Amino acid sequence: VISPSGTVALCTGQSTSLSTIIPAGGSLAWSLNGSVLGTTTATLPVNSAGSYTAVITENGCPSAPSAAVNVTINPYPSVGFTVNDSDQCLRGNQFTFTNTSTIASGTTTSTWTVNGSTVSATNSNATYTTSGTKTVKLVVSSAFGCADSITKSVVVYDQPLARFGLNTNSVCFRGHVIRVTDSASIASGSLNHFYDFGNGFTSTTIAPTYAYPAAGNYSIKQIVTSNFGCTDSTLRPVSIKPNFNISISAVGPTTFCDGDSVVLNATTQGSNVAWYRTTTSVGTGSSYVAYQSGSYQAITTTNGCSDTSSAISVLNNPLPATPSISRNGNVLSTNATAGIQWYYNGNIIAGSTSSTININQNGLYYVVVTNAAGCSSTSLTLQVTGVGIGENGMSSLSLYPNPTAQGVTVVLPEMNRLGGFVTVTDLQGKVLHRMEVEKGVNRVYIDLETLVSGMYLVIFQGDGQRMQGKVLKN
Repeated sequence: VISPSGTVALCTGQSTSLSTIIPAGGSLAWSLNGSVLGTTTATLPVNSAGSYTAVITENGCPSAPSAAVNVTINPYPSVGFTVNDSDQCLRGNQFTFTNTSTIASGTTTSTWTVNGSTVSATNSNATYTTSGTKTVKLVVSSAFGCADSITKSVVVYDQPLARFGLNTNSVCFRGHVIRVTDSASIASGSLNHFYDFGNGFTSTTIAPTYAYPAAGNYSIKQIVTSNFGCTDSTLRPVSIKPNFNISISAVGPTTFCDGDSVVLNATTQGSNVAWYRTTTSVGTGSSYVAYQSGSYQAITTTNGCSDTSSAISVLNNPLPATPSISRNGNVLSTNATAGIQWYYNGNIIAGSTSSTININQNGLYYVVVTNAAGCSSTSLTLQVTGVGIGENGMSSLSLYPNPTAQGVTVVLPEMNRLGGFVTVTDLQGKVLHRMEVEKGVNRVYIDLETLVSGMYLVIFQGDGQRMQGKVLKN
C-alpha cells in the first residue's frame, strides 16, 4: 500500500514523497505510468505528474501492482494589480486597486490587506486619513492551494493648510496699502504661494503688498501648493472705501474791507462737510460765510473716509478810524491825516483832500477817509447854516442839488419847533410855489420841473426866523 493514496495535488516546483513497507527479505520496484523507476527504497521522492505504483517481490515472486497514486502538478497564479494613482494628496485621496492576476488553469480567490483590514474580493480600494507610505498586499490562491502574493506601496502626501492675514479688511482708498501676512503651513515639504486679489492682479510672493486702483469690495484668494502638488485655498474679503473729492470756490472777492464777507461753496459727492480756518473748526454745511482773514479749507467725511480741499485765502482789511469834523467859522477841519475826501450834500467836492476846507454855502458836509487797502470810513454829517448873510440880512438856506433839472431839497433849521412855510418866487418876488411845513420836519422836497430855466428864490419863514437861498433851474 502506497501512502499517501489516491490523488496527490502539487503546485509547480513542489515535491512530495510516496512510501510503502518492504517485508523482510523482499524487494521493491516503483513504476511511473507503467515504467519501472530505478528507485528501490521504501520512500520515493516525487516532483512529476503521473500514476505511481509499487511491486514487491518475495522469494522470487512479484506481487501484483499496488493501487496507483495519481500525482498532479498545478500552476501557481501570476499575481499582480494596478493602482489608479500611487501618489495622492491627503485631501480627497481615493486609491483604486485593480486585480490583474492570471492563472494557466483553474480558478482563484483573492485576499487584500489594505489600510489595516483584510478582505476577500477581486478588487479593492482605500481612502486614508493620515499621510505617509502605505502598503497594499494581494494574495491569490488557486483551487489546489497554489498561492502567490504581491505587495506594493502607495504614498499619501501631507495636505497644506492655506491661511493668511491682512493688515486691514476695510480701509479708505486714498493712500491705502494692503499687506498680506502669510501663515500657511504643511507638516512636511515646501509650499508655493499664489494670490488673486480679485481684480485681475495676482502675485506669487509669499507676503505681497498691494494698492487697489479703485474703490470697491474685493476678495483676496490664497492658493498654496506643496512640492508634491497638493493644494489648499482660502478667501478673505476686503473693502476699499471711496474718498469723495471736494473742492471749494468763492462767490465774490476774497479780499474785502471789514464789515463785508465772502461766501465759500463746497462741491463734493460726499457728506458731512466741515469748514476750517487754518486748523480751527468754524462751521459745517455746503456753504460758509467767511468774515475773518485766514486760510479756509473744507473736509468731507463719508464712511470714515475724508478728503480735504485746497485752501482759499481770505483777507479782511481793517477800516480806517472813523474821522470826525469840526467847524470854526467858515472853516471845517477833520482829525484824519491821509486819504481824505470832502463831500457836500452827497457830492464830491473836487480837489478837497486836505484836513481843512473853506466853506461858502450852507448844507450837509462830511468827510470820507480811505486807507491803502481801499477801505473807507465816513464821518458823521455836519449840517452847516449861517454861512454868509443873504439879501435883506436873512440867513441862507441850504439847497441841493444846485443847480437842478427837476427839484430841490431844502434843508431847514435843525430845530424846527413851530413849523412854517416854504415859498418859491422868481427874482421879482412873484410867488410860484408855496407849501406848509409841519414842526419837526428838517427837509422838504420842492418839484421845479414845471418851471422854466432860470434863477429862483426859496424862502423859509417860521419858527421865529426867515431864511432864503437861490437855486438855479436848468
